[in-house]
Amino acid sequence: MVAIKHKNVRQELLEALKLSLETGGYISGEILSGKLHISRSAIWKHVNNLKRDGYKIASVTSKGYKLESVPDLLLPDELMPGLNTKMVGREIKYYSEISSTNEEGRRSAELGASDGTVIIAETQTSGRGRRGRAWASPQGGVWVSIILRPNIPPEHAPILTLLTGVAVARTIKLATNLTATLKWPNDVRINGNKVCGILTEISAEPDMINYVVIGLGINANITADKFSKDIRDQVTSLELELEHIVDRVEFTQLLFEEFEKYYLKFCCGDRQVIPEVLNAWRQLSDTLGREVKIETINGAITGRATDIAEDGALLVLAENGEVSRIIAGDCIYLNNRNVY
Repeated sequence: MVAIKHKNVRQELLEALKLSLETGGYISGEILSGKLHISRSAIWKHVNNLKRDGYKIASVTSKGYKLESVPDLLLPDELMPGLNTKMVGREIKYYSEISSTNEEGRRSAELGASDGTVIIAETQTSGRGRRGRAWASPQGGVWVSIILRPNIPPEHAPILTLLTGVAVARTIKLATNLTATLKWPNDVRINGNKVCGILTEISAEPDMINYVVIGLGINANITADKFSKDIRDQVTSLELELEHIVDRVEFTQLLFEEFEKYYLKFCCGDRQVIPEVLNAWRQLSDTLGREVKIETINGAITGRATDIAEDGALLVLAENGEVSRIIAGDCIYLNNRNVY
């Protein structure tokens, strides 16, 4: 596990080596030692650690070091430089493999992790969706959980899931120009297939929130053969839609920035942010206007999804004219026609 809060010697060394990648030249250990104010033997140790993490670095006596390639990994050293956020991602806990980023998020939150701390993994062995469903998490995705400590009433917490969905859809549009839509309550879709799932877990008292962990599973650079056969016709990835891979580091940085724009306004009591989020969600939704069946713990509700309420509840109009407010449930589309 790698945890980084601010720029350190390792990151400064990487910045210097990346100049060699751009120029194609070597940089001597003596120059690096003077620049970073550490010994040449310490430089050598840091270089070996970078090699272990996947950086390809050439070492030649009397010439020095030259960075030849950067690994396709969501390392803190790659994410933090150039990240334009105030709090989201300013502390990152990175794992090459983990059982579940949300599980680690909850553990870290209980131990006092700060608002905006991020848990990132290259793969998850026990990734979870809603209601404990398994979530495939192969190499190439963006598997991330964000720890939040919002100063908001507990009844406003469901807005965080809608806010996250809007941020993901906007990030996809900005990064790839693909149009993503939102399926209530927590799916992001492209061309009708799921590309992202959101899992929001909350620890709260009757009058306050202790913490929130928002888990995101985004199918980024994943080919069809990485999905199990029984779901291949229901899911997609950014790579499949674009027919080429995306820069996961740039995508993840943009995601943190888009999320934080809404989150900071939400937490500072901006009265306009909830209507702003709801309107954005409505515009991106492919649920509203459809005939749906919502499976809840109290049974199924069938009707037309007409709107989203201020507390995040889905409003469903039944044939008898009765409107149901549904806070949680599985949404099943009964037809593919949007009647609006």
